[in-house]
Amino acid sequence: MLDSYTAGICSAVLGLLPMVLLFEKSVMLEISWLALGVAAILHWIGYLEQHQRRSLYLPALWLSAALLFKQTSVYLLVFCVLTLLVTGQGRRIVSRDAVPFAAIIGVLAGHF
Repeated sequence: MLDSYTAGICSAVLGLLPMVLLFEKSVMLEISWLALGVAAILHWIGYLEQHQRRSLYLPALWLSAALLFKQTSVYLLVFCVLTLLVTGQGRRIVSRDAVPFAAIIGVLAGHF
């Protein structure tokens, strides 16, 4: 949503967080998990800006992939709900758009 300089700084800071640095020696899933989370958030913000139902499928796919990598990705679901409430689009939680979003996540990652 901002310029590429800000995105670069945020990426560098995110990669240098103590949580990421602490576990980088034992498990290397954090970098790919982080990339999936960023992709899910990026496409979710795109959905909030475009208000198109078809742009809802990509965040659901990225979020499902992130959940399959690590179960701690459940924070992305909380992020989605909170961004709806903060932006004043809370009515979308119980709309028809929420059904395919929940169905994709339920089918792909629900059994884990």
